[in-house]
Formats: sequence, structure tokens, C-alpha cells
Amino acid sequence: GEQAEIAFLKMQTILDEEKLDFSAVIRQWNYIEEILKRTKNNCKLQQNYQIFNDIRSKYYKKAAFPHGYPAATGIGMDTGGVVIDFIAASENEDISVKSIKNPQQVDAHNYSKSLLVGDKDDNKTTPKFERAKAVSGRYSGEIYISGTAAIRGEKTINGDGIAPQVITTIENIKELLTSKNLKENDVKQYNNQVIISSLRVYVKNKQDISKTSELCGQFFPEIPVLYLVADICRDNLLVEIEGKANF
Repeated sequence: GEQAEIAFLKMQTILDEEKLDFSAVIRQWNYIEEILKRTKNNCKLQQNYQIFNDIRSKYYKKAAFPHGYPAATGIGMDTGGVVIDFIAASENEDISVKSIKNPQQVDAHNYSKSLLVGDKDDNKTTPKFERAKAVSGRYSGEIYISGTAAIRGEKTINGDGIAPQVITTIENIKELLTSKNLKENDVKQYNNQVIISSLRVYVKNKQDISKTSELCGQFFPEIPVLYLVADICRDNLLVEIEGKANF
């Protein structure tokens, strides 16, 4: 918790210096040491990811978020406490910022309390991020795709091995970027083609990289992909994919 407090305080300082607030954050990466680790503190069950989410919620309360929360990734790392990377920008007459929802998924910030790890009487808060964020200029735009996993509604889709989760995750990303969905989320398109320019794939188990790479290659040929071994934010999630697209 202390590491997350320090990170968000530094983030706030940077935003203050640029005369921005947390609502200006378009894309955020959250790297959390031992993200799934659970401990007993004062007889209460706590999880590192949930502690992070509660602190994020506290700082986000300082802003109104008229265009929704940032696109974001929350992922584990072996050491280092908490590391936050972010992109922020203010809207003006040349730049439009829109949140993109996925019709196949419940918004993360509306997850049921039962999904959040910790004691029932704790004041647990949801993960504050959108499924994607579009930034449109006068003639082109880009979409920041949040860390996406095999979640439909708010439940994890399990199956035999890694393949069902990879395929469901890819389908979620494709659904997010359809012309129909972009139009429904008020994203102005300049042409009918949205091109994914890069992907980053987090795989929980190193032995699953080969199959994951094979499947991603089938669905996303000729797209640069970086594969990393990392814990995902749920115990039963084996893969998470984030990326960037242009239109």
C-alpha cells in the first residue's frame, strides 16, 4: 500500500505541474509486485491488487472523469513495489477523447463486489479503467486497448489449456474495434479500417508462450508482438493482451 501511495502521489505531482488532473490520463500501465499475493493484516484478508485498486480509487476521486476512466493494464511483476506509467492529454478543439465499451464485457469499474478479493465487510473498490480509449485528431486517431483477458460479462472463460482463453481474448479485442462498436461509442472514424499497430501479450506460464504465439500469429499476422511472462490480475486468468490501433 505504501508503494502505491508513493506512486500515485508522484503521478499527481506530475499532473499538477502540467496543470492537468487525473481525468486527463488517457492510458495507464500499473505494474504491481506479487499482484495476486494475499496476506492477513489486522485479521483482515488483503490482496495486493485490491490494495492498489483502493488507493487508485482514492486518488481518482480528486477528478470528475467526464470522458470515463483511462485505458489501463494491471499486471504483476516479481519485484519493485509499484510502477506506474501513463499518458495524459487535455481535450481541445483539435483533440477528442472517447471511452470505448465492450458489449461482451461488464465495465471493470462496475464489477460486482463478490469479484473483489478481501473480507466481506471491507470497503473494497472496483478497478477504475475503461476497455479502451480513443484519441481523435482532425484527420486520424489512435486507440489504446486496455489489458484484455478472457472475461465475458464479468466471469472468466476457462477451458482446456491456454487456447480457449487466448481465442476469447482476441475475440474481445476484435469486438471492441468493430465499426459498429466504435460508432456506438461516438468515435469518429476517418475510414472503415482500424489497424492494430502493436500488441503486448502477458502470459502467466512460460510454457504457454509457444501456443499463444501461434494463435496470435493466426489472428494478427504481421503485427509486432511482445511476449512477457507475468501474473495476471485474477488467479484463473492465463493470458492478457493489450495494444494500440490506428484509424
